[in-house]
Amino acid sequence: MLRSFRRLALGLFLIATACSVLLLSDRRSRVNHQPARSTNPNPAGKKWKIAYILYNETPPAAETLAGMEAAWQRSALVAGRDYEITLRSSQADLGTLNEIIDTALTEGADIIVPMSTTTLQLAIQKVKHVPIVFTLVANPMIAGAGQSYTDHLPNVTGITVLSPFAEALDAVQKHFPHYRRIGTLFCPAEANSIDSKEVLEVECQRRGLTLELVPSNGAFDLNDASLSLCSRPIDAVLQISDNLTSSGFAAITRAARQARMPLLSLNSTTIPLGAAFCFGRDYHDAGEATVALLERVIRGENPGQIPFELSPKIIKAYGIANAKALGMTLPPSLIAEIDAESKKESAIAGTRR
Repeated sequence: MLRSFRRLALGLFLIATACSVLLLSDRRSRVNHQPARSTNPNPAGKKWKIAYILYNETPPAAETLAGMEAAWQRSALVAGRDYEITLRSSQADLGTLNEIIDTALTEGADIIVPMSTTTLQLAIQKVKHVPIVFTLVANPMIAGAGQSYTDHLPNVTGITVLSPFAEALDAVQKHFPHYRRIGTLFCPAEANSIDSKEVLEVECQRRGLTLELVPSNGAFDLNDASLSLCSRPIDAVLQISDNLTSSGFAAITRAARQARMPLLSLNSTTIPLGAAFCFGRDYHDAGEATVALLERVIRGENPGQIPFELSPKIIKAYGIANAKALGMTLPPSLIAEIDAESKKESAIAGTRR
């Protein structure tokens, strides 16, 4: 009886072992016969014509372009062999912008890169079958790009740079609790400017802050609008980021200094232009992220299947000399907080290198 049981157990063991070997062999066979994912950065094997289209030449645009150039330098794609880039600016002229997009299509652009909400709006109207990879756009939905970051037009993807309104106001209330009345300029002709001021209004209302709004219709009246804003009964200017004020920030700085008005900004490029404190998206980082999307499209991905991405990196910076020129004193808590974050980022960057 015992001998029969042992033989039965041995037989079952041998059968189980044989089945395991066959299953393992079948799995390996299936894995080995699966098509390998292409690692070729340019499977089409062509030279891609990439058209950068600027609405206006602003500091955020310059930072974005610098980030894109840095990313191309690290890319597996080679300029002149895998791609060629054209860069055109309309100098804030809609008629010229229209002509630039037509020219890009006539020249056979393979990818259109609109750099601003205004440029994206017009590109969507005119470009139906060529991939669009936008950047330097705060809210692509108001430009007609889609319903959400994942539900959008089939030929469109891109990087958004929506200002961190809530985080910025939290910082203002933390370090400048006596600022209860905030002022900002906006441009009625820019959809992105209207959208930004509306978001800022909502965030101010949530915090019990008063927001004073002054419109500026263009460079011709920006000086007067800036002076008007700084003459209002406000505690500080917190300037939103749009094309008009990005290119003409010097006018806001002059008016603020004349009125000895604290000047804060949601544009991360404005410390060299006179802001005492800025809290905004890192445009250089956004430029690098844009190239990553361009690489994906060149590798063959469908833009309609690539969700829009919000550039995550935020820059917080201060200017002590600027604050002094405005007649304000930066809180030590703010300086210590920003310095500590800068040291932390530098340490992380050092470990990565």
